This record gives sequence, C-alpha cells and structure tokens, in this order.
Amino acid sequence: TKLSEIELNNLSQKYGDYILSVARLETPKDFLTLVKAFKILKDNNKTKCNLVIVGDGPDRSKIETYIKQNNLENNIFLVGSQDDVAKFYKTAKLFVLSTESEGLGMVIIEAMNFGLPVIATDAPYGPRDIIRNNEFGVLTPVGDEKLLAQEINKLLENEELYNYYKNQSLKRYLDFIPEKIMEQFYEIIGEDQNGK
Repeated sequence: TKLSEIELNNLSQKYGDYILSVARLETPKDFLTLVKAFKILKDNNKTKCNLVIVGDGPDRSKIETYIKQNNLENNIFLVGSQDDVAKFYKTAKLFVLSTESEGLGMVIIEAMNFGLPVIATDAPYGPRDIIRNNEFGVLTPVGDEKLLAQEINKLLENEELYNYYKNQSLKRYLDFIPEKIMEQFYEIIGEDQNGK
C-alpha cells in the first residue's frame, strides 16, 4: 500500500527528526542501552533528534520508569506495537538496534529497504551477518551505551558518512530480496532454477 502523504507528515510533525528502533520490549533486546545512549546525547546537547521505539513487551514499564526518572518524556516515545511499521521506517532518520541477541535481524533488513543508515550491536548471529565488518552499517559492542552514543552522533553529524551508509543500506537490501535468496539456494544445491 502506498503510504499517504498526510500520514507521513503527521508522523514527522509529531516526532520531528527521530531515531527509530523496532523490536519486542524484552530483556534480550536490551532497550535500556539505547535509551541510556540517547540520554548521553541529550545531556551533551549532541542531538536534536527524538527516539521512537515501536514494539511492546514485558520490559515496557522498566523502560518507561527510566524515561520518567530522566525527564525524557518529550524526547523518547514508546508507541507500542503497530500494524503499519512502514510509515515509521519511512519518516525516521536513522535505525538503531541495541540487542544482546538476534536471529536473522529482519528489522535491520526492513530498515535497509527504506534506505535508513543502520547502527546495531554486535550481538551473536544476525547483525554481523547483515552489516559485515561495518561495511553496510555500524556495529558497536553489546551493552556499551557510550560507544553507541558516539556512533549515533557521528552519523547524525557527518552528512557524508550518513549518505554513504544510506546508500550501503539500499545496496545491501537487494541481497535479501526473495529472487536473490532463491538464486543462492539453487547455487547451494547445485542446480539452476529450471532444475537442471
């Protein structure tokens, strides 16, 4: 479905420029590291961006408490589960995933589809497989909010770097489109797609 301009404008007005994260609010996703990194940026006046988190789960109240205690209610928005996450990807500035463990990391691939530069923690499996060695995005150590804040700041401040990773995202996404995956599958089993 084509996203309506009105809807997209509403989101942009509501949240301004924002960093996006999408995942279940549960311990392995380690949202507190992201929220703490964001606080570091705010405290040092390093960002005019807000932070929007799409998802729900058992850690929600813990994250909300941290947001309240640190007076970040006007900058960090927990928008819960959404039927239409596409509009959030479409209006975000940057995608960040501060997870401790990840499968394939579909949300990273989705963010890349929308040309969002990606910063992710170097959790076992997913992120490194997709991002490689900072080739298609930026990897930071798990649980290190200081370094995460630094990398977010670097991308938001450096337009050239930002655009580089924007293009890298779009390029990398193409490796994950179904046709490409099927092609690789047939290569692995040693047949061409016509079964020969």
